[in-house]
Amino acid sequence: MGSAENYVAIPAEGLAPGESAVRVFGVFSAEQDALIEWLRGHQINTVAMEATGIYWLSLYDKLEAAGIEFYLVDPHGVKAVSGRKSDWIDYQWLQKLHTYGLPQRAFRPDPPIRRLRTLTRQRAELVLCGVAHQQHMHKALIAMNLHLHLVVSDLHGETGMRIIEAIVAGQREARELVKLWDPRCHKSTPQEMEAGLKGTYDEEQLFVLGQALKAWEFYQEQMAQCDLRIEKVLAQLPTAKPAQAPVPPKPVTTVPTPKQALRKRTQHGPNAANIDFRVALTRICGVDLIKV
Repeated sequence: MGSAENYVAIPAEGLAPGESAVRVFGVFSAEQDALIEWLRGHQINTVAMEATGIYWLSLYDKLEAAGIEFYLVDPHGVKAVSGRKSDWIDYQWLQKLHTYGLPQRAFRPDPPIRRLRTLTRQRAELVLCGVAHQQHMHKALIAMNLHLHLVVSDLHGETGMRIIEAIVAGQREARELVKLWDPRCHKSTPQEMEAGLKGTYDEEQLFVLGQALKAWEFYQEQMAQCDLRIEKVLAQLPTAKPAQAPVPPKPVTTVPTPKQALRKRTQHGPNAANIDFRVALTRICGVDLIKV
């Protein structure tokens, strides 16, 4: 499987004189359909394919929809068998191994789980993107000699974010910034916090801080939208047997603003979900795994 073309090999037995057992197809949808019709024309009912990159995904779905049994093969297991290496010969070798039943079949979850996995992986990517902008904010503060991380337990907790938002909005007086301090914050005293918030307030670094804050809030909003999609996919998964009758979760109809999402997440960490998935997971698994 490649980005521009796919090599396909079938058994040479029974082919017409002069017909090649290996063909090369493009990757456009019409060419993938022609590949499937070629396989059907030769009564091929099982296919083995190396799991490399992401180029096999769309063809896998088409083959699955066409009713052709699919064997997703670990390429490391195939390469362990000696043989000449080239695109043209490689797939004839793979076809022969598949005929003998030698390649081990890799696990491929059902479509509902694949949809859920796509969303959870996307959410993990959003978390990483947000963390990068958290680091940008921290770097800009240090460059201005504002040691907020030393006077609050969590730079991106409620107190820390209120102070950063105030700085971006134009507040420069340390005494005014200290008023945003949450009494539940026990890492420092108001006097220590005031000392840590006396810096240079460089205009360029303030610009960087503001952009990093907006970017981080954007990814928080994206995570909230992703949580809504995850909730919908979880609702489509089957109930465990014997089924319990849990109380259904309250539907979420609106996406919270970045600041609303932030206030909710800071209770359990900045990347925690706004939606309680406990009921849905208990219904699907049959037990409350979150307690474990």
